[in-house]
Formats: sequence, structure tokens, C-alpha cells
Amino acid sequence: MRPAAALFALPLLSTTPALAGELAANTGLWEMTSQVQMQGALLSPEMLAQIPPEARAQIEASMHSAQQPHTRRMCLTEEKLRRGFRFDQQRSGQCEQQVVSETSTLLEMRGVCHQETGDATMHARITLTGRDQMTGSFDMDSKSIVGPHHISGQISGKWISADCGSVGKDD
Repeated sequence: MRPAAALFALPLLSTTPALAGELAANTGLWEMTSQVQMQGALLSPEMLAQIPPEARAQIEASMHSAQQPHTRRMCLTEEKLRRGFRFDQQRSGQCEQQVVSETSTLLEMRGVCHQETGDATMHARITLTGRDQMTGSFDMDSKSIVGPHHISGQISGKWISADCGSVGKDD
């Protein structure tokens, strides 16, 4: 995974249904809020110096925006519950994951994704606080071409309705 690609994998992690078949969650429309914190350089000062000022400003704005809270609605179906949580849906076959603990109210997983600059290790913990609310956290440690970086985040979700309305069931 290229260094900046990790930034784009995290929204998937934070907004993909992080619920597995054993968790007792309502299906239907959910509102998910996530916030990510990043530590460590993804690009070296030399790399940044080679990027035109307008593009550099866009990159910096994107990184700032990635660390702001994001809320979106998603449709949680029985199929999504059965399919469960996956760390990185875009890199099928490059990630291995393991369930550490799974009950009707808790899912804890660890994973490793193999990338050119070294393995990225991940940990996620999701807790249902009722069939209609959940909280969670995730951490990822990896290396970019300029060194190590750490990404962590928090997730919260609340069930809105059994009917997903216009929100896609394939999100």
C-alpha cells in the first residue's frame, strides 16, 4: 500500500459495518460517526517540496479533513452481518485477520495487511451498548517510505430505523 493509501482505507474501516454474525444488532438504517487521528509523516519534506503549491495545499487540506469527525448513514443488512468486519475490502488476499473475542455484544479483531513498505498491523474493538447503539476503536501501525506512522480512531453508531429508505443496501 502506498503511504497515502492508508488514509483512504480508514474511512472504509470506520464506516463499513463493523458487526459480525454473532453480534446482536438491529438491521436497517444506522448512522455512523468516526474520527481518526494520525501520527507520523506520510511524505518527506523533500517529496512535499516537489509537489506544486496548489497540489500540496490540497493534500494538506485532505489530511486535515480526514481527521475531522465524519458521519454517514448506512444500511446494515443480514448479509452484511453475516459477512462481518473486514479491515481492508479493497485489498482482498493481502490482509489476514483473526477474531480475538466475539460475543453478542463484543467483537475484537486483529489483522495484518502486507504492503511494499512492511506489514501494517491493525486492531479493532466494537461494543454494542444495546441492539441499537455501538461504540468502537481501531488502531493501525505501518511504515511509509519516510518512516513509521500510527492511525487510531473512534467509532459510534446508532440505529435509526428498520427501513433503509434511499440509503443503498450495497454500501
